[in-house]
Amino acid sequence: MKAKTKPLLGLILLAALLQTGACANNSLEGSIADALSLHFDRVRITKQEEFLVTEYLRDSLRGTERVCRLSLDTQGLDLPNGGSYAVEDDLFLASVELQRTTFENDRFPDTEHGHLRFDSLRFRDGGSAEGEFLFVFADSNTLRGSFASDIVELEP
Repeated sequence: MKAKTKPLLGLILLAALLQTGACANNSLEGSIADALSLHFDRVRITKQEEFLVTEYLRDSLRGTERVCRLSLDTQGLDLPNGGSYAVEDDLFLASVELQRTTFENDRFPDTEHGHLRFDSLRFRDGGSAEGEFLFVFADSNTLRGSFASDIVELEP
């Protein structure tokens, strides 16, 4: 490879990593990984009316799978414009929904308790969300994740 093409190749690879969110603080882990694959390719955060939806997506030849879909019903919540916010205890169980849609048709167990914490949240189109969550399931397995992305508003 010529010396002039190496820097260009490096820039192309860096751009691809940034585009997929690989350099962002997006992760999924926990003991549930022993039973369900948590591998994902990208994270998408959307505003769908009063819902803030964070999706960990995996692309395959068969289509796109939702490895993890975290939905927060924001109706009645006093969300900050750029500040931190925590959803815990009974509010967590009432307003946060966890889903999984894969070709294996596997599901998450029932949620026992957990939390959703935003380090920074601007709940609007073009805003951003950064934070982390923890689910403890009825079978004692756990799912922990972090996210950081811009918010895109989807039409109803």
